[in-house]
Amino acid sequence: DDVEHDEKASLVAAFSSGADGGDADATDDAGSSTEMVSRGAPLPLADTGVAEPSPIAEPPDGDVIGEVPAAAPTRPWLGMLLAVGAAFLFSIMNLLVKLLSGEFESFQIVLARSIIVIACCVPVMLYKRISFIGDRTKVKGLIMRGVCGFCGVAGLYFGISVLSLGDAVTLSFTSPVFTAIVARVWLKERWELFDKIGTVVSLTGVVIIARPAFIFGSVGDTNEMHYVGVAVSLVGAFFAALALTTIRKLGGGVDAMTVVVYLSVLSGLLSIPFILGLNLDTAFQLPSLRSIPLLLGMGFAAFVAQVLLTRAYQLEKAGIASSMGYVQIFFAFVWETTV
Repeated sequence: DDVEHDEKASLVAAFSSGADGGDADATDDAGSSTEMVSRGAPLPLADTGVAEPSPIAEPPDGDVIGEVPAAAPTRPWLGMLLAVGAAFLFSIMNLLVKLLSGEFESFQIVLARSIIVIACCVPVMLYKRISFIGDRTKVKGLIMRGVCGFCGVAGLYFGISVLSLGDAVTLSFTSPVFTAIVARVWLKERWELFDKIGTVVSLTGVVIIARPAFIFGSVGDTNEMHYVGVAVSLVGAFFAALALTTIRKLGGGVDAMTVVVYLSVLSGLLSIPFILGLNLDTAFQLPSLRSIPLLLGMGFAAFVAQVLLTRAYQLEKAGIASSMGYVQIFFAFVWETTV
C-alpha cells in the first residue's frame, strides 16, 4: 500500500509540474505578445504553410483612397482641335438658322433645337448609363450654364434673323473677348500680354473678314431694328461667355452629355413663354416639308457641336478654347458668299 501510495503521489507531482510549466510558457507568450503590440511591432504569423500577403501600397501624398487621380493631359492639342470642330458645326447650324428665320421666330427655332438635341442625347445617355442629373454638388453650376446658354443662343438667333449672317456671327464672336475677361476675374486664369494681343488681333481679323455693314457702311439696313439686333447680339455674346466659363468652372467631373441636356431642357422651357407671347396662329404653326430637314440638320449639328465644345472647355483654358472658335467666322463668310 505504501509503495502504491508513493507511485500515485509521484504521478500527481509530475502532472502538476507539467501543467505549471505550460501555463508559465503561455503566460510568457501572452506577455511577449502584449509587449510587441504596445511597441507597435507586428505579431508573428503562425507557420501555416501560406505565404504572407504583400503589403498594400500607400497612396501618393494628397490622394484619397477610392478616387482616381486626374491624369496628366497626353494630347494638349485635343481641346483646341475639338473647339475647331465645334466651330465648323456651329457655322452649319447658323446657316440653317438663317434659312429657317424666314418661316419661324427665333424662340421657335430655339425650342425646336432643344427638342432635337434632347432626342439625340437621351438614347446615348441611356446606352452609356450617363446620369441625367450629374454630380449633385454641381447642379447649381449646371443650371447657371443652362440659363446663360439659353440667353446666348436666343441672342444669337435673334441677331441672325434681323441682321446679315456676317454681322450676326461677327457680333457673337465678341464672346471670346468676354470669356477671357470673365475667366481672368472669376477663375483667376492668367491673361498675359500675348493673350491680350491675340484677342485684339483675332477680333480685328473677324471684322475684316466678315466686313459687317454697321462698321463699313456697305449694303445693310440702318433702321431701328438693325441697332436692336446689334444690341441683342452683344448681350447674347456676353451670356455665352458666362456659359462657357461656367463649363470650365465645373471641370471634368460632369459628363459632357449631362451639360448638354441641362442646356437643352432649360432652353426649351425658357423659350415657351416667349413663344406664347406671339400670335397663337404663328406660334404653333407646323413646319413645312422644306423646313423639316433643315430643322433636323440644325438640331443634330447643334447636338454634336455642343458635345465637342463642352469637352474642349473641360480640356483647355477658357480663353484659348474660345479663341479657336474664331474659325467659325471664315466658314460663315464662305456660306454667305456661296449659299
